Order: sequence, then C-alpha cells, then structure tokens
Amino acid sequence: MGHRVSERDGEFPASVAPLTATEPVAAATRQGVARTRHTAQLVLGLLFILGIVGLLYWGREALPPFFLGLIVAYMLLPPVRRVERALPHGKLWQTLRRPIAAVVVSLCTLLVMAFLLRRLAQPVIEQTAQILGSLAELWDEAQANAPVIRDWYARNVPEVARGWIDEGFQTLGQAVLSLGGHAGGWIVSFTSNALSSVVAIIAVPLFVIYFLIDEPKITRQIRGQLPRAWAGDALALVHIFNRVFGSYTRGVIIESIIVGIITGLGYYLIGVEVWLPLGVIALIGEIVPIIGPWIAFFISLPVILATQPDKAVLALGLFVVIQLLEGWFLAPRIQGGSVNFTPSATLVALAVGSAIGGPLGVILALPAAALMRDIAFYISYRAGGCSPTEAMMQLPSFRRAHEDDRVIG
Repeated sequence: MGHRVSERDGEFPASVAPLTATEPVAAATRQGVARTRHTAQLVLGLLFILGIVGLLYWGREALPPFFLGLIVAYMLLPPVRRVERALPHGKLWQTLRRPIAAVVVSLCTLLVMAFLLRRLAQPVIEQTAQILGSLAELWDEAQANAPVIRDWYARNVPEVARGWIDEGFQTLGQAVLSLGGHAGGWIVSFTSNALSSVVAIIAVPLFVIYFLIDEPKITRQIRGQLPRAWAGDALALVHIFNRVFGSYTRGVIIESIIVGIITGLGYYLIGVEVWLPLGVIALIGEIVPIIGPWIAFFISLPVILATQPDKAVLALGLFVVIQLLEGWFLAPRIQGGSVNFTPSATLVALAVGSAIGGPLGVILALPAAALMRDIAFYISYRAGGCSPTEAMMQLPSFRRAHEDDRVIG
C-alpha cells in the first residue's frame, strides 16, 4: 500500500490550493481599498474644513461680537460646572441641572457687573480718562520734577528718538480714549450696519447662554450629525479648540485680573494716590502678551513722576517684582502652556493680528495662530496614518500639557 499524505503532514487537498494562492492578492487588494478609503476621507475632510473656513471668511464682518461672547462663555464655564455639581442629582434634575446652572451664573454675572459699574466703574473711568487725556502734560511735568531723569533722558536718548517719544505721549492717551469712546461705532463697523449691530446685541447674550447649556452635549451631537468616519476627527478638532482657545483666553483674563489687583494693591501700599486707575490700566495691559504690561507701565510711570516723584523708585521695583511673579509663576500655572510660542513668534503674531483685526485681532492673535499650527500638525499626523487620538496627543499644546503634568507630579 502506498503512503497517503494527509493534511496533517503539511499538504492540502487540491481544491484548497487555489484559495491559498490568492490570499496575498486578496490581502493586497484589501490594503489598497483601505488606503483609497483613507485618502478619500482625508480629502473630503480637508474640503469640509476649507468650506467652513470659507464660510467664516465670508461672514467675518458679523463674527467679532460672537468671538467676544465665546470668550465670556469660556470664562463662565468653570463656575457653571461647579453650580451644576452642587445641584441635586435626581432624575427630575438630570436634564435641568445644566440649564439652571447656566442661567443662574449668567444672571449673577450680570448683577455683579451692574453693581461694579454703578459703584466703582464711573470714578475709575473718569480718573483713567483724565490720566490718559493728559499724558503729554504729565510727561513734561515728570521731567520737571525729576531733574536726574530729565538730564539722563536728554544726555542718552537721541533727539530723533526723543521726538518720537514726546509725540507718542501726545497721541497714545488720545488713541486709547478714542478706542473706548467709539466702542459702539467699532461694533457697528464690524457688523456692517446698525440693524446687524442690534441683532448682535440681542443674539450674543443668547449665544453665551445656549453655549453654556449645550457644551456637555457637543460630543453626542457631533457623533449624531456627522458621518461615522468623520466623527473622530471632528471630536479631535473640538478638543484642540477647547485646549487652545478655552484655556488661553480664560487664563489670560484671569491672569489680567490677578495682576491688575496685585498692581493696584501694590501701588496703594507704597502710597500712590491714583492706585485704582493705575491698577485698571495694568489689568488692560495684561490682555496683550509681552508688550501690554510694558505699555501699561510706561503710561503709569509718568503719572507717578508728575504727581509723586518720590514714589517712582518704589513703583519701578513693584513693576519688576510683578513681572518676575508673572513670568515664573502666574503665566506657567494659569495659562498652562496652551500656546507655547517663543517671544519672537509672539510679537510677529501680535503684529499680524493687529493688522488684520485691530484691537480684537491683538487679543485673538495667539490662540488663532496656535489653532492653525495645531490643525496643520494634526492633518500631517493623520495623513501619516495616526489615529485621531494619536495625532491629537502629539500636538504641541497637548504634548506641553503632558510635560507640565510630569514636572508637577
């Protein structure tokens, strides 16, 4: 009897052999189809993003008030979440907790702002306007009261530069006053006409409240309203936006309030009489990174030299201490490295933002630049085969946050 080779000996029936021979071809076909599908999804996603960018560009004249509303909404998110956690957790409250928290926090914020405007803002605004309106006279008086500074200024600063500085003091205060005095006209100019402005005034507060209410539902809404293949990328973009825009704007405003309070309190403790308006000027200056605090200081110093020259050295020391405190502690802890730009890149972004959007462009320049950077990196990582989560975790904003967590831990 001849030996019969079985399947266990390593051979297979002839009927199975053709299927085995076609497996590499089928695998290659599946890989090709997967690559084609991935490329098609990427192209469609890019077209979708370009379409959104185009719509935002065409409607850009109506967007600035909503950007301000978005900043306010991100500022209110932490207290809204705290109030929501404090409310009862029963079934009846499950769908009502977030709306109640959003409305309560919004109303409390409006009441606090109305109280501050009525009790504190008017005298501060009057004093600040008086200081800004007479900067040139205060600068001349400061040089007269401080001969040492006057002589050093005349001896070491070139005549052309002195002319620029003197002219700058004449125009800087008036420019700031003009910006505040024409805020209504600025809104109208951004929204094209008065009717659009009225719509914006009504719509923006509603936008803030609805954003606060709908914020927990964003993930579910994205998954339900977009194709499954796009949902992961859409959610990643939402996380990128929240990380960069939310943490940066919230951090800058909180940091501005803290620095404004510390500056005003410091001026009060060293005996500066106009401590409150100078604290407000410091708060406003902190909104613009790097150059803002210096502008606020160069507005404050002539005021102190003109009114209380004996306090100038103490004011200079206070400014140095606050800058050290801000650079070493406040900025890294509060802003959280969400932007992660070098000082030179920051100045370029501020210049471009000012040229494009004026004062609002300066405020939004850094988060907008960081968003464009992170989205470009994200598209590159996705094109290289990373999943949405893997691509997102490699972005500068998220990578910096993880490094900070490791350092702190």
